[in-house]
Amino acid sequence: MSITSNTAAFHYPCAMPCARNDVLTAQKIDVGLIFQAMLGTIFAAEYLRQNGIPLETALRVLTLSRRTNPTPPKMINDWK
Repeated sequence: MSITSNTAAFHYPCAMPCARNDVLTAQKIDVGLIFQAMLGTIFAAEYLRQNGIPLETALRVLTLSRRTNPTPPKMINDWK
C-alpha cells in the first residue's frame, strides 16, 4: 500500500498552522518535535511510532515546515 493511496482518505480541513483538538496527541507531537530538535529525526520518529501516532501524521510533522508556536497548554476545564 502506498502512502499516496492512504493520504487520500485523510482530509485536513485547515492549512498549517492548524489547531490540534486532541490534547494528548498534540502533546505527543510537541514532544516528538522537541526530540527531533535535540536528538534527531530517527529518534523522534521512533518515539511517535511507539506512542501510536499514525505514520501519515508523523511524516507530515517531521518533514514539513514547522509550526512556529507549540500547542498551548490546556486546563482541565478547557477540554471539550
